[in-house]
Amino acid sequence: MENDVNRNIELKIRRLLQWFTCVLQLPYKHLFEYLDGETTGPASFSGKIDKQLTNCEKLPIINFEAVQLDEINANKTDFSKDKQYLLDIVREIQIWP
Repeated sequence: MENDVNRNIELKIRRLLQWFTCVLQLPYKHLFEYLDGETTGPASFSGKIDKQLTNCEKLPIINFEAVQLDEINANKTDFSKDKQYLLDIVREIQIWP
């Protein structure tokens, strides 16, 4: 992965940056704990919201009105898997009938 910014920085400074990235997740972790209760592990769900998210891809799509947005000129391969998934969702919302 030549274009991975984090990896290039790690190679340059000769140490991992994972701890730095995780700091960005802490506010969301605390928000979800406040709204939905504590988690029982990194991949286990215990609260009502978390349990509903487990199979969210299998839920039926409800009718909604398409949102008009400017065209997103982006190459999916430039993004992480999470960002690619978000881009797919945004593009589907734009073209929904």
